[in-house]
Amino acid sequence: MKFSLHREFPESLKTEWNALLGQGISHVPFLRYEYLNTWWHTRGGGEWPQAELAIISAEEDGKLIGIAPFFLADHEGKRRLLFLGSIEISDFLDLIVRDDDAARFSTELVSFLLNTEELSWQAVDLYNILEGSVSLKSLEDAASLLKENCIYYSEDLMWMPLPCFQYYILAYTNYLLSESSHGDADGASCFFGLVECRKEDIRGSSELVIGEIARALEKLKGGQGWYGATEEIDGSFQDRALSCLKLIGAELRAAPNGGPATRRDNSGVRERPPSVSWSFAFASTASQTEVL
Repeated sequence: MKFSLHREFPESLKTEWNALLGQGISHVPFLRYEYLNTWWHTRGGGEWPQAELAIISAEEDGKLIGIAPFFLADHEGKRRLLFLGSIEISDFLDLIVRDDDAARFSTELVSFLLNTEELSWQAVDLYNILEGSVSLKSLEDAASLLKENCIYYSEDLMWMPLPCFQYYILAYTNYLLSESSHGDADGASCFFGLVECRKEDIRGSSELVIGEIARALEKLKGGQGWYGATEEIDGSFQDRALSCLKLIGAELRAAPNGGPATRRDNSGVRERPPSVSWSFAFASTASQTEVL
C-alpha cells in the first residue's frame, strides 16, 4: 500500500474520492470532496485560522484504497492531527475506506504516521466518528490491546511483522508510562526481553518509536519499586534498562535546568527526540474517550 501526503486539496482525486466514499464505511455528506474542500478554504468558518492541510491517501495497484482527511493545528496545548470538518460544524466524520480494507488501512496508516518525516505531530484527535464505526474499533483495539494483558501480547510482539510491531510497541510504552501499570512487575519485566529480542528492528525505526521506547526504559530504570518488582525475581531494573538503552543506540539524558531530555545515538550526535505522545482521543457522537 503506497501512502501519499497532500498539502493542498488533491483535485485529481475528486472523482475517486467521492466514488470511494459511496462504497465506504461512513458514506455521509460531511465527507464529500466538495464539502470538505469548502470547509477547508474557510477553515471551518474561522475556527482554525492557523491550520495546515495534511490529507493522507493510500493506493494499491493503481486503485485508491483509503483517505485520512486530516489537518494539523495547535489544540489544547499540543500539535494535533484532526479530521477536516472538526469540531463544531460537521455531524459525522471518519476515515474514507471500504469495509473490507478498513482494518488493514488503519494499521498501515498508523505505521505511516509513525515513520514519515513529513509530519510533526504530538497527538491525534478524532472527533465525531459514527458510534460503532469499523475504523474506530480497529484503532481502539490496537491502542488498548497491550493494556489488557502485556505478558500475553509481548510474545506476539516478538514475531509480529514490523509495521504492526511499531504500532503495538507504542501501546506498550504508553501503558508502562501510565498510572495503570503501577504494581505490574511482570508487564514491566517482559518489556526488557522484548527490546532485547527486537533490538535491530527498533534501531531501524523512526525517532518517534525509539524516543518513546527510551522514555519507557528511563522510567523502568528508576521505578523498580513502583512497579512492584524485586531484584531477586526480576533482576535489577536499572542494569537491565541501561543495557537495553545501549542495545537500541539511545540514551536519554536530562537537559540542564530540568529541560526536555535529549537522545544520543552511536554517532555521538545529540538530538532532541520527538515529544510525540501516543494518546489518541477517539470521539464518537455519544462521548469522547481518552486512550492513555
